Amino acid sequence: MRLITTTLLFFLSPLISAQTPPGFTPSTDSPLLLTFGTKSLTTPGTNLTKSESSVRPTIGTASTLPQNNTYIYLMIDVDVPFNFQNPAAGGPRRTNLHALITGYKPSATANSQGIYELTSTSTGPIAYIGPGPPPETPLYAHKYVNLLFETEEGLDITRAQVGQTFGFDINVFLANVKGIGPLVAGNWIEVAGQWN
Repeated sequence: MRLITTTLLFFLSPLISAQTPPGFTPSTDSPLLLTFGTKSLTTPGTNLTKSESSVRPTIGTASTLPQNNTYIYLMIDVDVPFNFQNPAAGGPRRTNLHALITGYKPSATANSQGIYELTSTSTGPIAYIGPGPPPETPLYAHKYVNLLFETEEGLDITRAQVGQTFGFDINVFLANVKGIGPLVAGNWIEVAGQWN
């Protein structure tokens, strides 16, 4: 029995530990802890309503990050219908950048829930826009990927460097903007148009 359990955990561990959706790149196994209002999320793929996710989340990690480093936070909807006004028309799904916020600094101490929060006074260059997927039949929950990257101290990312938010390609952005370091942590939520 122990051998079966150990073998099962070995093969399922990539699925359990993945903090970004299957097939999404870049990927990470390090969790970005999200708090929307009073709802703290540690499990990737948690379902939220549009109202629960309407305000920019508090972000954090389970362990302290280097205090001299600066970070950026992004949230990307990876399931935007090709025809937003008529999702049933079909076509390939695309992306939409919902947030790109610079200047995050980590806390040296954990809060009462054991989370090392990161804070930023910045609101951009892309201010947080809460999920607002259209209702779809059959029900289709959009995946909103939340990412935390290390950056060079004082990195200033302009709106022009971001480009279009619809069709945003994270990998092209990372290749074109110098000074962005490794992906530190990630998480994703799911929101459907029918979930108010």
